[in-house]
Amino acid sequence: MPSVRQFVLTVLVLGAVAAAGAAAVVWGGLYDVAATTQHPALVFRTVATALDTSIERHAAGITTPDLSNADLVRQGLPLYRSNCAACHGEPGIAAQPIARGMTPVPPPIVSPARDRPPNELFWIVKHGIKMTGMPAWDLKLTDDQIWSLVAFVSRLPDISPAAYKAALKAPDPAQAFLEYVNDPSRQVAIIEAASASLDASAPSAAPKTASGPDTPGENQASAAAKAVWVAALPPLHTEPPEIAPCEDSMVGCEPNTLPADFGDADRGKLALHVYGCMSCHQIAGVVGRKVRVGPPLGDMSRRGLIAGILPNTPSNLVAWIRAPQSAKPSTAMPDTGVEDKTARDMVAYLYARAR
Repeated sequence: MPSVRQFVLTVLVLGAVAAAGAAAVVWGGLYDVAATTQHPALVFRTVATALDTSIERHAAGITTPDLSNADLVRQGLPLYRSNCAACHGEPGIAAQPIARGMTPVPPPIVSPARDRPPNELFWIVKHGIKMTGMPAWDLKLTDDQIWSLVAFVSRLPDISPAAYKAALKAPDPAQAFLEYVNDPSRQVAIIEAASASLDASAPSAAPKTASGPDTPGENQASAAAKAVWVAALPPLHTEPPEIAPCEDSMVGCEPNTLPADFGDADRGKLALHVYGCMSCHQIAGVVGRKVRVGPPLGDMSRRGLIAGILPNTPSNLVAWIRAPQSAKPSTAMPDTGVEDKTARDMVAYLYARAR
C-alpha cells in the first residue's frame, strides 16, 4: 500500500507536469488560434457544453411574454434584418462573407430558433457571448425590442425560403410574413409558382455535360429547374466522366469515383470549414455542433440524388454547391458565392470521406 506521503508526492508531480504543459501552451504559443484551423474536437465539445449549461443557468429566471402577439412579430422583422441577418442569415439567404469566416461560425438563425427556448434566446441577445463574436445588445435595444426579435425568430422555422423572399418584396413585408406563417397553403402556392416560372423559361433540354441522364420519374418542374440552373452557371474547368446515378436515392450504392485531378480534398476540407458549412451540416472530419439544419454529408458519393431532384454526379454536386436556390426554389440552402475550383475541392473531400 502506498503511503500518504507517496500519494501526495504523486499528486504534486502530476500537478507540476500539468502546469508545465499549460504554461507551454499559453506562453509558448503552441495553441493555434488561426480561424482557418479547427479546434480539436475535445476542446470544441468542452467549450460548447460549458456555453450551453451557462446559458441555461443564467436564463432560467426569465419570464417569457406572449410571443404570439402579432405586433411583436411585425416589429422584429426589420430589427432582425438590420442587426442580425449579416451574421445569421435569413431563410434561403446566406450570411455575409465576414460571418462565414468566423470561428466559431454564427449559426444559421433557424438552428437556435428551433433548438433554444425563448428565454435563452432573449438572454443571448441581451448579454451576448464572450469570445464568439455575438455582441451584447443591452443598452442598445430595449427589452421590448429584444422580445420582438425573439418573437420574430421563433416563427422563422414556420416559413419556407421562397415565401420569406416573397414577403420581403411585399409592400408591407412584416404583414406578409405573418400571413404566410399563419397560412401554409399560401407558401405552397408560392413554391408552385416559382417552379412554374422555371418551367416556362427552361430550354428544351438540360446540358448533358452537367446534368447527366434524367432520373426515372423526375417531374417536369424539376427537370426545368435543373435545365435553367445548369445553363446559367459558368462552364466547369474540366469535365468529369459520366457516372450513372444509383438506383436507390440514399443507401446501398457503390460509391462514385473522381479522376485524380478533379479537386484537392485537403483544400476542400479547409473550404468547408472556412465557408461555415458545418453550421448546417454534420461533416466527418470537420468540427462543429450536432446540428439539425441540413442533412449530414458523410455518404455523399453513395447517394443517388442531390436534394431529391438531381442525379448525383460530381459536376452536379459542384453546381449544386454553387447555385442551389436556382435549382430548387423550396430549398433552405442559400447561394454562398463559392467559386468553381473551391466547390470542386469540396466535392473531392466529401466524396473521399464516404469511402
